[in-house]
Amino acid sequence: MVAFWKKKLTFKFSLMILGLVSIVVLAVSSYLLFHEKRVLEQELQNRGLAIANSLARQAGESILREDDYALFKLIQMVTKNRGQDLTGEGIIPYAMILDNQGRSLVHTDSGFSRKVLKDDLTDQLLKAEGPQVHSLRWGEGSESVYDISVPVRMRNIKIGTVRLGVSKAGMEKEMAETAIKVLAVLFILMLAGAWAIWRFSKKLTQPIELLSESAQKVKAGDLDQRVEISRQDEIGVLAESFNQMCAALRRSRDEIERTQRHLLQTEKMASLGKLAAGVAHEINNPLGGILNCLHNLSQDGMTPEKQAEYMALMREGLKRIQNTVRNLLHFAQQHKPSLTTTDINHLVEKTLSFMQYYLSRKEIHVERELAEGVPLLIVDEHQIEQVLVNLILNAVQAMEDGGTLRIKTQWVQGSGFRVHGQVQTLYPQPYTLSPDGDFVEISVQDTGYGIPPEVFPYIFDPFFTTKGVGEGTGLGLSLSQAIIEQHRGSLTVESQVGKGSTFTVRLPVATQARTLETSSSATLF
Repeated sequence: MVAFWKKKLTFKFSLMILGLVSIVVLAVSSYLLFHEKRVLEQELQNRGLAIANSLARQAGESILREDDYALFKLIQMVTKNRGQDLTGEGIIPYAMILDNQGRSLVHTDSGFSRKVLKDDLTDQLLKAEGPQVHSLRWGEGSESVYDISVPVRMRNIKIGTVRLGVSKAGMEKEMAETAIKVLAVLFILMLAGAWAIWRFSKKLTQPIELLSESAQKVKAGDLDQRVEISRQDEIGVLAESFNQMCAALRRSRDEIERTQRHLLQTEKMASLGKLAAGVAHEINNPLGGILNCLHNLSQDGMTPEKQAEYMALMREGLKRIQNTVRNLLHFAQQHKPSLTTTDINHLVEKTLSFMQYYLSRKEIHVERELAEGVPLLIVDEHQIEQVLVNLILNAVQAMEDGGTLRIKTQWVQGSGFRVHGQVQTLYPQPYTLSPDGDFVEISVQDTGYGIPPEVFPYIFDPFFTTKGVGEGTGLGLSLSQAIIEQHRGSLTVESQVGKGSTFTVRLPVATQARTLETSSSATLF
């Protein structure tokens, strides 16, 4: 039954209509055959009764005169064509005339002549005052017949009984032939009906199947679907509504992506502003050293060795400034979303290096537990870097009087980690997720004041913040969670008031494959 409902709509619709039509046609055919049989039976009985009544009218005088020869002639007249179709519906296998005691005055079978018949049916017929019709089996071949009896009366006095058998063989043969003809016509009609129903069902359900296929593609993220159905009925209206819905979804998606990119850049600039003070000190210190070197180089009497030393110090200071500015520009710029093969440990070190000025100014001690042998991830490096920056900034802000920031990475193998929902990708080459559910875990732990229970359920809500005006946008965790989820991972948090919080990022391990398992047009913002 379950397998049936998985069939295509055309098949199910055709099968159900054909079944319904078949039931109706079979019911009508059965009724017509039954009615035809009743008509033939009644006609056969009427003809048998007519023959019996004719014999009864002619046999009265002969019975009174005990003229057996005249009676024999009557029976012989009726049965002279015995074995042939007499009535057009059957034959007369036997005929007899009985007196009131059940003695056979004359019988088509000479062995029964002048014998008294002793059986329940004969006794019932002798007592009957009117015609009787019974269905029974007769003779060695058990031929099915109608046993018909009619009383013989003279001056309203019953003086005997005419009894004869009318064979049903002719009627049954005709009924069988009729049934075969009806079944043959029914079979032809069923074949023609099946073809017509299939064509009708195909025309009716094909647009629905087309809509269903397009809906599945929309579900997978392809919003560029348009169904071309030129019909004026409800299906045509549904197709037009579907096209309008897809167009509206495309516009909404594009607007959401623009908004998300804008929010991400806003949050990035807010994070950059928090780092600006520490970065300014990092730039100012080498600038002061360079100015001091230039001042010393302007003095007379400096040895060549000392000049070379000052020049080396100036180059080192300029390189530090150059690296600092490059990191700032790299972080602040907008980047086109792109999934690339990334070493997560290297990305963590790069982020910490970029933020070391800010961390040292806040008196934050950093502990690293970066596991060896962690597999490369296929992620958008700039977006994951933004997530790490947001988590580190939140951790630092939770440790106003300094503390310890612990960053840990590990490779969890065979965890059964599964992606929920449709896998989405921007990666231009084929890839597949680890079949065993492997993932890489990055945890950011602080020793700050923790998250109060009353605000814990809302920390991932957009624009929710416990910071003062101008200290945060309330978008950091919300955008970070969205980024991780679009990378098919998860972002969770554990916290204890007074002891600190731990944010954990889990990203599934993905590798390049020869076949692309999913083709989706969804984009990471």
